[in-house]
Amino acid sequence: MKKKTQYWSYSNGGIVPNADCAIHIQNDGLGTMRGMRVFSTAVAVGSVVFRLTSHLDRIILAAKHIGMQPNITKTQMQAIVQQVLAAQETSDMIMVRLILSGQSAESTAVGMRAEFYVYVSAMPEYSDALYQHGVWLGSYPHQRELAPVKLTNYVAAYMARQQLSQIGRAHV
Repeated sequence: MKKKTQYWSYSNGGIVPNADCAIHIQNDGLGTMRGMRVFSTAVAVGSVVFRLTSHLDRIILAAKHIGMQPNITKTQMQAIVQQVLAAQETSDMIMVRLILSGQSAESTAVGMRAEFYVYVSAMPEYSDALYQHGVWLGSYPHQRELAPVKLTNYVAAYMARQQLSQIGRAHV
């Protein structure tokens, strides 16, 4: 039997086991209550994140586009990601979610402060049948509210996925 891997993430200023990874509502009012949260999903193998600089540039630019100012520098974010990767118990390919989330409404003169989080998880595993027989793709009309910003609001996509399930279409 394969041993379950413990993944480690970064939240609230420290590296923690995923089970303890949390965003505290009292410090994250705008992220939690108003959806002021941006993210990018990256892939890492061992200590290397594919295109880490591009992913960080993307979330920093998206945050600025909606008036958020990261509470740490890009260099500090890179160092945190490296610390998170060093804490992992596997060198397998993993998914790394980089998140900037809006703090409370009592923001600074430069704008709303954004807290940095890193959430790590296993890459999804798909059945051999998907590779042998392919998949059925469904689509739905969707346009991002703010085109250059990847917000964490995916309600429409989730609802479309549920509708596809109801008509018997498998989803990945």
